Amino acid sequence: MIIDSPRLFIRPFDDLEGAVYTAFPKDYDNFRLQYGDLLYKIRYLQNIFWRFEKEQAVFKESINRTKELEIQKEHLSPKEFFDAQVKVGKSLTISTELMNLDGDSFFIFARILLDRIPYLLKPFYKGIITTNEPKTIDFKTHIEWFDKHPECILDTVYYDKLVSVREWFYNELREPRNEVIVHPKEKHFVQGIRNNGTITRFHYVLRKKDDQDILVPAETRELPAIASLLYKIIEFMEFLNKHFTEKLKIDNTQIN
Repeated sequence: MIIDSPRLFIRPFDDLEGAVYTAFPKDYDNFRLQYGDLLYKIRYLQNIFWRFEKEQAVFKESINRTKELEIQKEHLSPKEFFDAQVKVGKSLTISTELMNLDGDSFFIFARILLDRIPYLLKPFYKGIITTNEPKTIDFKTHIEWFDKHPECILDTVYYDKLVSVREWFYNELREPRNEVIVHPKEKHFVQGIRNNGTITRFHYVLRKKDDQDILVPAETRELPAIASLLYKIIEFMEFLNKHFTEKLKIDNTQIN
């Protein structure tokens, strides 16, 4: 699915919605409710992504303009050079703040979106596992439940997909969100953007020096690219839509 066309919002489960209406009429209202909530989160992610891409372009242009000004400096009056620096500086400040805001927002809303998936799949649990009461607190708990109860798994195709999703979910979404953005505990992270537009967090630790606590740089963390994460999330939702729509068609054919 296209994610880089402005205002073309994605509706990943429209096929599945129709299949649920036919196969599970009693569950349809709940499915529609969960799907509607999920659609808002998808819109948030797409809007965040589009704005981030726009501000990233402005940021890179401002970096290049800064380099150009240094070359042109000798041909400009002191006032012209100062005014140009102020203009570029404002542009860099605004684009940097928006990119950092969008970076944090993306990781937060991406996790919220994935936490809706276990609730969306409730009508299908009888065909996925031998019990219809798996943990649905959030996506992490959902994955852990399947890992701890392999004997209950009926739909191995779905579980194999969960296994592949688990790697990027933990390493590229959950860990940076929890450790850097939401739950830094005693850690101190300073926001930053590299010249190539990569979102960076500079980790500082407190150290004693002359009986005073001072911040000392410890490590630099680059957050995963949000474009790559968005593609992975969309690919996962496309799989769910296709897989369960086809399963319902097969089940209906067998019944008829």
